[in-house]
Amino acid sequence: MRGDQVHDVTDVLNDLPSYRYPAPLGNALISNLDTLRPKMEAVADQVAGKPIDGLDLLSSVANPTKIMGTPQNYKKHVNETFADANIHYGKPKRSLADQGLFLKANSALVGPSAGVTLRFPDRRTDHEAELGVIIGKVGSEISEADALDYVAGFQR
Repeated sequence: MRGDQVHDVTDVLNDLPSYRYPAPLGNALISNLDTLRPKMEAVADQVAGKPIDGLDLLSSVANPTKIMGTPQNYKKHVNETFADANIHYGKPKRSLADQGLFLKANSALVGPSAGVTLRFPDRRTDHEAELGVIIGKVGSEISEADALDYVAGFQR
């Protein structure tokens, strides 16, 4: 993407390494992004862009190794929830440190154009803006200053 234009760089996928069983964990495109990005940029320079409006966008990660989430909400939504006793049921506000993280099934990841089917439409559903951060490199105990060096992209 460049601005509101999408450039088709699909041909660059031919440069991905071929794998045999057992396939490595993760997404081959994300794992090889640093190597492929210069060619992707060069191809994007040569092909006309298409306006993003009207395109169906799939998930930006084809084979995630894991999806981690946080049970935290945006402050505005938290305040809205705690303003209505029928929603928060008297539960206290908790910090991220208290709540931790949770894992979701890999099949829970969808692209912006896919939508989400409500399995229980008769139950209350809070629609929230979500942000997915795509981690591009293996790391642990990364400093805040170096954190963005490990991010391959994001999806919202």
